[in-house]
Amino acid sequence: MALIIGLTLTLLSILVVVYPFLQSRRQPPAPDPATCGAAAGPDLANIYDSIRTLQLERQLGNIPEGLYQEQLRGYRFQAALALREQAQAEARDEDWTLEEEIRVARAGLQRTGGGAIHCPNCGTPVLSEARQCGECNVTLDPESSGTSAGAGA
Repeated sequence: MALIIGLTLTLLSILVVVYPFLQSRRQPPAPDPATCGAAAGPDLANIYDSIRTLQLERQLGNIPEGLYQEQLRGYRFQAALALREQAQAEARDEDWTLEEEIRVARAGLQRTGGGAIHCPNCGTPVLSEARQCGECNVTLDPESSGTSAGAGA
């Protein structure tokens, strides 16, 4: 009976010692900010690494609270600027893509020649299949090839 109690206590003490190590393995690692966004640049990754290092230094007690807060504010400001630049670059890419699609569509209209007519009200080129002018919303009469059947709303 003493042997069973001794073994139980030994196993229990081993579990108490090993449990924290097993618990840390179960938790998924924190996501890497550099891989979260498709276009996150190296500057943003470096800023996040600096913040992590600063937090670790604070936890170890190597940095006073005032200095920690000051440096953290600076890193956050740098991260905000980097994120703003990234968002502006993505917006420029979207604008360029849209402009390219418009250019291709206009070139296609010019090549087809007969595929486009001009609005009788404002003179804007529109597809011959269109029922309304996209610019002034005049209803187009498809039978008369570009004459208006009446003013639209």
